[in-house]
Amino acid sequence: MFYGLSKFEEDFYGESLYKFAAFAPCIRFKQDSKRGWERGPFKFDDLGIYHEGGLYEFENLYKICTNMPLHCRDQFPWLIMQPSSTQSSLHYGQCSIEHRFQEYSPTYEEGDTITDLIPLDSIDKVPIAAWVGAIDDLCDPTQAADIRDTIGDAVKYWTLIPDAGHEWFASANSPEFVADVVN
Repeated sequence: MFYGLSKFEEDFYGESLYKFAAFAPCIRFKQDSKRGWERGPFKFDDLGIYHEGGLYEFENLYKICTNMPLHCRDQFPWLIMQPSSTQSSLHYGQCSIEHRFQEYSPTYEEGDTITDLIPLDSIDKVPIAAWVGAIDDLCDPTQAADIRDTIGDAVKYWTLIPDAGHEWFASANSPEFVADVVN
């Protein structure tokens, strides 16, 4: 959503979106080892894996655990996650390795590693509310704070949830949490 707001806030989201509720906000993952990405998600396309999470994750687990046993354990948290395209994960991977929020490069593995920056500081029309897990090991709180500080005044609400990791948001439906989101 940060990409969409950075690119299309002026022409679309500014008039069409009441508020952006950001759960575990991040623009890159804590895992920034190029070797880790090359041995894992960068190989998914070769295995015929085009999405993560959701209904077909067991099928993906079989492919990953059979062909990439060292990466097998890393995929188990995806069992409870909402489906997402592997290209989205690859984009996160590129941003993680390069330590910058940049455009996706389809030729990244051929050496085209630096692309145009995505301007987070241009977001200024859609109000943003963010809920951050204090022990999130995928999208760490420091990064969420950097995003908040870069965007500035458009972030109207920001809260750190004690003892919450990334997966916590998959089942966050307590009456107190839902009331906080709705308000």
